[in-house]
Amino acid sequence: MLELAQRDTAIRQRLFDLTQENIPVTHAVVLGKVLANLGTTDALLASLQLLRDGGTGGASYELHKTIEETFVERRPYHGSSNAVTMVPRSSNAIRSRLMEMVQNDPLRRKSAYSLLNEIEKWRMWHGRPDGEPRSPKIEAGFLWPPELEGGE
Repeated sequence: MLELAQRDTAIRQRLFDLTQENIPVTHAVVLGKVLANLGTTDALLASLQLLRDGGTGGASYELHKTIEETFVERRPYHGSSNAVTMVPRSSNAIRSRLMEMVQNDPLRRKSAYSLLNEIEKWRMWHGRPDGEPRSPKIEAGFLWPPELEGGE
């Protein structure tokens, strides 16, 4: 499926469209894995639609790993073949989409909030890329961390 999606834009678009549908969890997990392995920002943005609060979505290890790799690059450590240096990467498109989900998406609000918290942890551990604002939507008045309904 991955190879087909990489070669054929119609198939790739159909996979993106499937993220908007209410598909069974097992199918969503497989779809999330395929999208994560596509390795594009568009595929990752589409895969965020598979998240659902309460564990009923398509979150998978591969999706989480792809999100982490989007924000933290592993560079080989000079002089060692077994060590890497963790370097922060900027991806304001993903952060902006997650923040929109926190603000406007009741099906994914807590999942998006959790991912944003994870990204902030990576920022604390590995630093923030030069020029990356704490909130990519600060000009719109959206500050981090947002307040969730129910005091979370």
